[in-house]
Amino acid sequence: PPYAVERSSRSILLAWSRRPADQEFELQCEDPASGLGFLAVYSGNSDRHRVANLRRATEYRFRLQARGSDGAASKWSPVAAFCTPADPPGPPVGLQKISTVEKTGGGKRRGGGGRGGGGSSISQEPGSIGLAWDSPVDDGGSTVKRYLVLVDGRIVAETDAAEQRQLVLTGLQPGRRHALTVVAASSSGQSVPSETLLAASAPGPPGQPLAPPRLSGRPRPTQLCLAWTAPPMPPDVVRTGDDSVEFELRLTPIVAGGVDYLVDEEVDGEEKNSTADIVYRGPALECSISDLEPGRRYAARVRARNSVGPGRWSPALEAATAAAPPDAPTPPAVSVRGPHSAGLAWRPPVSNNGALVVEYRVEIKRLDCGAEFSLLYSGPALSCEAKGLLPASEYAFRVLAVNAAGPGAYSAEVSAATPPGPPEQVGHLRIVGTTSTSITAAWTASDCRGAGVLGYSICVNDQPPIEVSPDQCEYTISSLRPDTLYRIRVRAYNSIGPGPMSPVCKAVTGPLPPPPPNRLECAHRAADWLKLRWSSAAASSSSSSASAASAAAASSSSDWPQYQVEAALDGAEPSWQL
Repeated sequence: PPYAVERSSRSILLAWSRRPADQEFELQCEDPASGLGFLAVYSGNSDRHRVANLRRATEYRFRLQARGSDGAASKWSPVAAFCTPADPPGPPVGLQKISTVEKTGGGKRRGGGGRGGGGSSISQEPGSIGLAWDSPVDDGGSTVKRYLVLVDGRIVAETDAAEQRQLVLTGLQPGRRHALTVVAASSSGQSVPSETLLAASAPGPPGQPLAPPRLSGRPRPTQLCLAWTAPPMPPDVVRTGDDSVEFELRLTPIVAGGVDYLVDEEVDGEEKNSTADIVYRGPALECSISDLEPGRRYAARVRARNSVGPGRWSPALEAATAAAPPDAPTPPAVSVRGPHSAGLAWRPPVSNNGALVVEYRVEIKRLDCGAEFSLLYSGPALSCEAKGLLPASEYAFRVLAVNAAGPGAYSAEVSAATPPGPPEQVGHLRIVGTTSTSITAAWTASDCRGAGVLGYSICVNDQPPIEVSPDQCEYTISSLRPDTLYRIRVRAYNSIGPGPMSPVCKAVTGPLPPPPPNRLECAHRAADWLKLRWSSAAASSSSSSASAASAAAASSSSDWPQYQVEAALDGAEPSWQL
């Protein structure tokens, strides 16, 4: 029988063996599909023949008969069957980018991009493209078993079945335009690539800002102004209709011991760092963050966000708000220690607002006289003592803290009253009269200091004090020596005790009068006059006697003073005293 030397989809080259007696040959072919039986396709003396114009992937049957030189024909050889191979399939057609998946039976294509039919949306993962195509118009005579998808000339995907004529390509560069082709493959080989489809992959989130945020202006105690630069967009990224970008600013307080604000991984779709706060979201390239804590360090990071999602966080900026005056200390605790003093103590403010407290200022005000606050203490201690207070008086106290930023707020006012005390010093002690044996002193009543005055004590030199009633502000001290210096002091006392002594008031008693003359007698008598004479007083009082006897007449030059009285006596016996 003949045997196949070469086969193609349109022809088969057959050959056979020549015997010595064989002169010519006749080759017949049967096409089972035609139903005409064996038909002659060759007659000649060659030992091979190419049968052409065959159909691909079709089985043909052949037989051979030989003739000798005498013209006698041999029997037909056994029938040999040969099948033409199939052609490689034609290229897939109808490539298009799809956005929805139409759920239909096997072998049906997924619709999209105007091919109609309801379906579910394809997840637009960044860097992905949904692609669909139709089967080749010509399958080459054999079944297409798979498809190969090429992106920019490189095979990136392969389907597992001929019915799968759609694919979602992932892992491409987001937002770039790519050249897409599809190749059909069967047992006969691969088709030529389909027509090229230029399509852009799904855009991704914005890139990472290259620099951390920066301060815009000086930090304030409760406010930071930050600015940043948008991340660059690669030039080959395809612009879409929705390229709007907004920014998110994250501000993280840096606590004692530090905070891992650089962590940017995600766990189950959520950021691991859950302590961060998004303080701004918008399109601007700067913002002002208020209501911050004074003197606090913060870590600021920014990222861009588009319709796809957020990009990566920028490097961090560490910035601190300015210090502010400290909070108010606790109200001072007042401990009254007596009528004239009180102890005060307080605790530091809850927050020093970024700068150490260097000083406390305590102020005092007397409430019962309409006075204003005045400084009582200034220094770093947390306690002080108020001295020189008045008894039975109410005072108000307050305290503030001072740091490098200045004085803070006052604490709440605290009031306290001192207990009653001894009376205050009497005022305006003065001498209102003197004699040779007495001194009269007067003074102004003293303030009782919360307990009524029970009386006054008058101290004269070193003698025991003289007690007088509280309503008596003038007193005559008697039984004194004449012409003597006395030092007088007065003080008031009440149920609490004696008050302070007044300043010393000095007074001198007057001298005694001269003694009376001795032996007053009539030295000479006349009708209309008398001459009296007397003996002199003590030598110490002679000058006083002479002064008392000075009158219209001169005294006698004798040892006895004399005085002549001229008067009409009318015979009466007069009586005289000197």
